[in-house]
Amino acid sequence: MTIHRRTALASLFTATAALALAACGGGGSEAAATPSAATPSPPPAGGPVAPASCTAAANPKVGKTATLSTRSHLVSGQVKIIDSCTIEITNFNYDGLGLSKVFVYGGLAGNYRAGFPIGPNLKGTVFTGQTLRVTLNAGDIDKLDGISIWCADANANFGDATF
Repeated sequence: MTIHRRTALASLFTATAALALAACGGGGSEAAATPSAATPSPPPAGGPVAPASCTAAANPKVGKTATLSTRSHLVSGQVKIIDSCTIEITNFNYDGLGLSKVFVYGGLAGNYRAGFPIGPNLKGTVFTGQTLRVTLNAGDIDKLDGISIWCADANANFGDATF
């Protein structure tokens, strides 16, 4: 009886892990990421108000731009550092899928596992050619040289851009 339970648990674990990986685009297949037929939702409400110390000239990274790669879930867009506390993604596309925690993540040298979330949870919100502005905490601009649309549950990169 114990052997059958172990086999059943192992099968359940394998199936659950495969579903989680597929849900977060871990397989790298664009075909698995089909957009919903629903009308695109508006972007999430703005995050925290930027501190008064956010100025256009406060950091040498201000004004830098990059293009989001498309790894899964139809992620794409143009990224720009607006000021020391604001990153803007224009013409942003994302199908709203993934597990429960999908954020814009900041990181260094492509290491988003050691990165940090920026802005609201994007899971469930469909973006089609929209503009998304995210607010950084004071000093966060110095802790990143790129961003990712990151599934925190599965450590999966849906698309990223390096400045």
